[in-house]
Amino acid sequence: MVVALMITALVASLPVGAAAQSTPTPSASAVPDTDADLTFRYIDDPDVVGLGHGSYIYPIVEGDGALVALSQCPEMGGEAGCRRSILRSLDALEWDIVGERLPLPGPFYGIAWTEAGFLFVLDDWKEKRPVVSHSTDGLAWDTWPLQDVDYLDQVVAGPDGYVGLGWDRDWTAPYLSVDGLRWERDTGFTEKLSLTDAATSGDTLI
Repeated sequence: MVVALMITALVASLPVGAAAQSTPTPSASAVPDTDADLTFRYIDDPDVVGLGHGSYIYPIVEGDGALVALSQCPEMGGEAGCRRSILRSLDALEWDIVGERLPLPGPFYGIAWTEAGFLFVLDDWKEKRPVVSHSTDGLAWDTWPLQDVDYLDQVVAGPDGYVGLGWDRDWTAPYLSVDGLRWERDTGFTEKLSLTDAATSGDTLI
């Protein structure tokens, strides 16, 4: 059984993609009182509860008004009955399982949203290849083999599409893609670093 919590609070909101420096300063009356306005609620959604013993949800990404999450399985599917799936919600309370059941076992390499849509990369061990899944709305998903790079350890939203973390011997090699279909190595990145996670801020990879 999966137990999920939703946190709600009174906060000032920005449109998706708004620049950080444009964040308005909330008035004193708009600052949430953590005792009064911050609440936790159990989500007793049948689709979430039915994901199977040992399932957990990670991560959750917001894009264009929709929440997309992945249900994961411990030890890459070692728990009997555990289902790895894509979940979608518009309010964080009611969730739907969308798309086909994801391949098991196999590590998951990240999910991101840009104006081109949601995208994530994972290993399909049955087919012995990494695959990319993409959706413009979080409902209908297309999946294809990862091309132009052997595999990606992580994928995040970039300034002009997606940024994937690949490898060149012992060092991280970033790859860029506008649509998730075609990837090109970022030859301007020459640092000898081994990154396990990443984020972007404007044109900066962190």
